[in-house]
Amino acid sequence: VGRAIAERSPRQEIGYSFTILDSEQINAFSLPGGYIFVTRGLLERAASDDELAAVLAHEVGHVAERHAVKGFGVSLALGALASEVSERESTLVQTVAATSAYLLVLHFSRTYENEADEFALRYAYEAGYDPRGLLEFFKSLKSAYDKPSRLEELLQTHPPTPNRIGRAEASAVLAPDNLE
Repeated sequence: VGRAIAERSPRQEIGYSFTILDSEQINAFSLPGGYIFVTRGLLERAASDDELAAVLAHEVGHVAERHAVKGFGVSLALGALASEVSERESTLVQTVAATSAYLLVLHFSRTYENEADEFALRYAYEAGYDPRGLLEFFKSLKSAYDKPSRLEELLQTHPPTPNRIGRAEASAVLAPDNLE
């Protein structure tokens, strides 16, 4: 499944590698260079190859768009700015600068997650899988977890699952004309 998805990536110079981690947690993540990790818990949660393909396509999208590298660059720049502020300003200004930097990093993280979701739909479809597998996987996650508090929701690196479902449902990839 991973190989079929990786063939859809515009970054073919990368030798994508897929590894299963022996963990009950439901998780997948990618690292620069095409390293994609999926937990045993996620494999057990995925009800079909379509769902697995969508999750792997999401991670391939992160790699293809260099999201980890971009996020690291943003974090470094904001960290340097916050450090400069901390040397010159009051505790209140330092706190505001650090909080603002953190919220900006969250914004970029959520933006990258939304982009990767769109790539998930496209790559899964192009590889011959039903892209609606992403929706099904999100729906299974939504029912598996309690609704987070408003504060938890604000501090999450990923957009809230219901928002991700809505964005995916509105995607042009899932338009009836494209799926026939």
